[in-house]
This record gives sequence, C-alpha cells and structure tokens, in this order.
Amino acid sequence: MNIKAKVTFSRATSSGDDYIRLAVKDDASKAEFLVIRMTPEQLGNILSGVAMTEVEAEARCLDVVGMKKVSESRQLVVDSEIYDREKAASVLRENGQEAGWTIDPYLGSKCSIVRENGKTLINYSVYKYVDENDENYSDGRRFSASYPQKERG
Repeated sequence: MNIKAKVTFSRATSSGDDYIRLAVKDDASKAEFLVIRMTPEQLGNILSGVAMTEVEAEARCLDVVGMKKVSESRQLVVDSEIYDREKAASVLRENGQEAGWTIDPYLGSKCSIVRENGKTLINYSVYKYVDENDENYSDGRRFSASYPQKERG
C-alpha cells in the first residue's frame, strides 16, 4: 500500500533524556502510526550510512492507515445547567454516543459548553474512519453536516 505521509523530527530537551524522536503521520487518517526514538549517536550512524542501526520503534493505529478521517459537529441539549466540565463530559459519554462514530472528548473550547435558558448545550465532535474511495466522503475536506439536536434530560 502506498500512502502520503508527513515526517517530523524533534529532540527531547526538558526531560533530561538526550534522544531524538521521528514520527510518521498518515495524511488521510491523520494518524501518527510510527514513532522512532533514537540517540544522537544512532542518528549519526543512520545518516553516515551504517546499515541496519537498531532503534526503539512504536507502531500504532495501523488499522486506520490509508483510511480517511471524517469529523462532524454535534450538539447535545441537557435540560439542566451544568457548571462542571467533568460532569458535562460524563453526560456526553452517557448520552452522546452514536453507532459507528467515536466521540472526541475535548470540551476545552470556549464554545464547548454553553448555558442558556436553564439548559446546557454541549458542542462536540464525532469522528470515524472510512475508505478513501467512499463516495459519501469523496471531497477530502472535513465533512460537516447539520443534524438535529439531541434532547437529553
């Protein structure tokens, strides 16, 4: 399988460790699927052509590599005012799950939790991975649709 990917090098400076991190991210799924950790000496060996230099590597998210990540916005309406972000997250986990979608649990934005007229509006997003050739998501942009609000008590 051929994919388009992005590669990033970074160097750990704050942890006291002296290592270099190379990360590879799939363009379609936005999944960071390979992380390599190496010392400056190992990197020097690689750059100078020493064959088969052993490094630490972590492969992850391989099941979504080559797929397209599709995100959509949602709003959950709760019949009471919620002032605690953890409570809002709990209500979202209990009432916001939809079949085939994964809830993005981030509620840190200023607009994520809005209180009005005795109700709480929880604005969140959901995502899933689809085949890159899926006709319903063929334009390659973040898909956004208007769905009816979910009323929860």
